[in-house]
Amino acid sequence: MSKARAIGSHVKLAFLGVNSARKLGPEDRQTAMLLFFAVENLVMATLASEDISRKEWRATAGNHQIDRMTAVLPSDCVIKSNLEEFSPLTVYSTGFRYPTASGKVMKAPDEDVTRKWIEQATELVTVFVRHFQVDVTNDDAVAGSTSPFRSKDRGKIDP
Repeated sequence: MSKARAIGSHVKLAFLGVNSARKLGPEDRQTAMLLFFAVENLVMATLASEDISRKEWRATAGNHQIDRMTAVLPSDCVIKSNLEEFSPLTVYSTGFRYPTASGKVMKAPDEDVTRKWIEQATELVTVFVRHFQVDVTNDDAVAGSTSPFRSKDRGKIDP
């Protein structure tokens, strides 16, 4: 798979995930899970732009661990801190889908917290669409740019 196609597909999936989360709203317990997978796709797009292979980051970060995945990013990646803010969503990637060891259903996040995550994720997807020049309306979304986020992009990161 080409780098441009991988980045474009990750950005499109993030866009679709955030749109679905917005439709469900902060009161739906599935929203946090959708937001997690949307942000995970943004992290994966960023890793691809940094030429960090899936094999390489999975060896360090495992699966579905936003904090570990972002830790693999270089320090000069200026979007890194924006992505790290979503680390609390990690718990909603897998553990949220199943009963706890004691058989209980995990409590959904607070609606105000979820509302904030929706707003932040919406802004972040917009930054990614612009930076990577992805037409998310295209079935075959390919990035027009594959350059990593650097300090020259700072103005785009703070929407």
